[in-house]
Amino acid sequence: VYPPAAGLRGSAPTMRQRVDLHMALVTYASGNVTKAREQLASVDLGPDPMGKGLYQFWDARAAIAAIAYDDGDVTTAERTWASLCEATPSNPPSVPQNIVRARVNRTAQLMLDAEAMMTDKNCEDLNTGTYLPCDDAGIPGLAGSASPCVLYDSGEVTRRLWPAVAATAIDNVRNR
Repeated sequence: VYPPAAGLRGSAPTMRQRVDLHMALVTYASGNVTKAREQLASVDLGPDPMGKGLYQFWDARAAIAAIAYDDGDVTTAERTWASLCEATPSNPPSVPQNIVRARVNRTAQLMLDAEAMMTDKNCEDLNTGTYLPCDDAGIPGLAGSASPCVLYDSGEVTRRLWPAVAATAIDNVRNR
């Protein structure tokens, strides 16, 4: 079972993606860093709907950064971590090719637009009480941040069933 934050903003990673990631993490935990990095290189990082390298399988991107850093490849680690720390935009709306689905989609969007005009946009962070505009509240649970890297620390990756050595590696790349 994966935590509710897995797969936010887009389709959740598939079971195949998760199995591939965890196989690489097990390989890493066994001490074979080179093989783990090879396995991570073949993990499907998911869609990149905006075409900016912001692939949606955040766990894999975090693992790539952590293990690269632990392996001494600071350039790859910092580049991967920096891209994970970029604000993740919402996915663009889908535009169905089927005319019936396109009309349903357009009607649903009109209904959402009408609802938005009648909805109170005053929100606050539940932990701090800090005001946040509801349409710009970022990733749920991150106090308004839209940067996925904020999710990743040793406690979170342990809850995501990463081995202890990988949890240490994620803290190392965070605190570099």
